[in-house]
Amino acid sequence: MTSEPQADAPALVLRLEGVSKRFSLNEGEAVVALDGIDLELRKGDFVTIVGSNGAGKSTLLNVISGAVPCDNGRVRIRGIDVTSWPQYRRAHMIAVVLQDPKTSVAPSLTVEENLAVALSRGKRRGLHLALTRSRRRGLQEQVSGLVHPLANRLRQSAGSLSGGERQMLAVVMASLAGADVLCLDEHCASLDPLRAPEVMAVTDAAIRNRGLTALMVTHNLELAVNYGNRLLVMHRGRIAVEITREERAGITAQELMDRFRSATGGATLPARAILPE
Repeated sequence: MTSEPQADAPALVLRLEGVSKRFSLNEGEAVVALDGIDLELRKGDFVTIVGSNGAGKSTLLNVISGAVPCDNGRVRIRGIDVTSWPQYRRAHMIAVVLQDPKTSVAPSLTVEENLAVALSRGKRRGLHLALTRSRRRGLQEQVSGLVHPLANRLRQSAGSLSGGERQMLAVVMASLAGADVLCLDEHCASLDPLRAPEVMAVTDAAIRNRGLTALMVTHNLELAVNYGNRLLVMHRGRIAVEITREERAGITAQELMDRFRSATGGATLPARAILPE
């Protein structure tokens, strides 16, 4: 049973109650992707998620965002039951950054136009100038504080940016969208190893500066250990290990691997989990 929060505890933003999901295969077989997941995230939580192949990590984010409906259980955001809501209806509550940089931004728009679209998400549409002089100044200030190299390239086409720069832009867009939850699905996995740390620095700064509640799926144990305030290790659709804020201090990737083996009866994480993305 979950204990009652203290009076000064951050507000509860996301709650999963017994969430389950199965996918049907050929000849009537079924794979259990999520098996009765219970999870609570409060404002400012940054949860990193690792796990064995097919553990349900991406499915968990997809159920939260509404891209995939759950079979059983409840998804609540700010206390609102959104379980039956399709993805488009949750879009103002949940921002998503995916693995492929090509899908993260609109390449035909400029950097500032992409940012303006993010700012207008969930707001009443009307006939007005999307990029006034004052809004341009505001966007430049926002970008300067997080992604300084893009601050002087706001009128450049987003399609001309490198993969890492697109992901940095996508993270800034997500942070400006006013969403309650940010879902990052291996958003560093396709990047050059030299770019991944830059994207993670922008990600961490955006989450901290905006007070976002975030979940990040990664195959990189070093990223999982070094970022966020909570860490989940998934296996066969369940949370096999949870590392709390207090436990994270000083824990190493090897210690995390050892705890995972102990909790799962000897299962191992993918070999690439200990390699840089």
